[in-house]
Amino acid sequence: MSAPFRLGYLVPEFPRQTHIFFWRECEELRKLAIEPVFLSTRRPPPSACPHAFRDRAAAATHYVFPPSASSILSLLLRPLGALRVLRFWLGLRASVRDRLRFLGLIVCAAHLAAYCRRRGVTHIHVHSCGQAALLAAFTQRLGGPSYSLTLHNALEDLGPHQREKWRSARFAITVTQRLLEEVRGEIGTDLPPTVVASMGVDLQAFRRQTLYSPLVSGQPLRLFACGRLHPGKRHDILIRATAILRSEGLDARLVIAGEDSDSGTGQFRRDLEELATKWNVADFVQLPGAMSESAILEQLEAAHVFALSSDTEALGIVLVEAMAMGVPVVTTAVGGTTELVHDGENGLTVPPGDPIAMAHAILKIAANPELAERFSRAGRTTVEQGYGSERSAKAIADALPHNR
Repeated sequence: MSAPFRLGYLVPEFPRQTHIFFWRECEELRKLAIEPVFLSTRRPPPSACPHAFRDRAAAATHYVFPPSASSILSLLLRPLGALRVLRFWLGLRASVRDRLRFLGLIVCAAHLAAYCRRRGVTHIHVHSCGQAALLAAFTQRLGGPSYSLTLHNALEDLGPHQREKWRSARFAITVTQRLLEEVRGEIGTDLPPTVVASMGVDLQAFRRQTLYSPLVSGQPLRLFACGRLHPGKRHDILIRATAILRSEGLDARLVIAGEDSDSGTGQFRRDLEELATKWNVADFVQLPGAMSESAILEQLEAAHVFALSSDTEALGIVLVEAMAMGVPVVTTAVGGTTELVHDGENGLTVPPGDPIAMAHAILKIAANPELAERFSRAGRTTVEQGYGSERSAKAIADALPHNR
């Protein structure tokens, strides 16, 4: 039997609380005789990842920052590669400050290229179109591995030099059709072969242990949401919707799983806590922080409705998880969410920024057990038909150089 293909698998600041999708994808890659070699930019604090795989992932990951002292020497010993990367660097339109920062990135690229040579890595898949993609482009020009990209978010959120990043990639994946159309319009003829492959879940792990049970009169209405405590996630909408539901006589209880890892001060968390107090629902809104997969499964098993209230969202892996668990979902109609949730068929969609619409959609499910059960079944079917973790892994495997 031939040895597995060693694939460099580059995720910025791996592992973090939202990175469980990558771990699932790598488990599927191994089934396809591909051995992921974990690479990352810098090591996040242990508290950034609540999942059981955290310590194994961190121990298995090679971090390119800070680069080794020998990285500059390796640049000098490979003058043709150094010349190629400097020519590429000069061709980037950037401020003096950014140019100096990119020089540091080139040193990291030299470190990464040397590490890949030692490990026998000939291709890197980059789960980012931000600075990590530029790192891969520098690495390739230094004589390092070829690379490919997965696009998870709108290009406008991922920084400049997108054409340069995409032009050099061997292939690419977008997680929604909407993103594929966007990138086709933006990158044009520089676009490499690109396919759509959604983020997915482990269909065996995300399976109910008990039948979904709609709300029964006299029960608390259990609402669940999951996502970073960040203004763009608009958890404030859910807190206001909870207050509206309670004002209409429902004993609504909201749990928002996720932590404030962006402000650095906990300000986003405090803002939500103050809002809950202002709307007199502090006793009915829980912010338990980032949760492990097992804890999320427990919450989904108990929830009557899952709600996503983001202003922008490429897809929302949390929606896929909730639907896999047969929990009726309500989501804002933004980004690629409507490719997953078809209003009235397998869930409900509402306009972004509208707590009244969110409350009324939740109430519609809570008040109609037959509708809730239909959404429960339809959501699971939707995920089974196209959102398993194996789909994106197969898209990578099929496009790798050794399979072409």
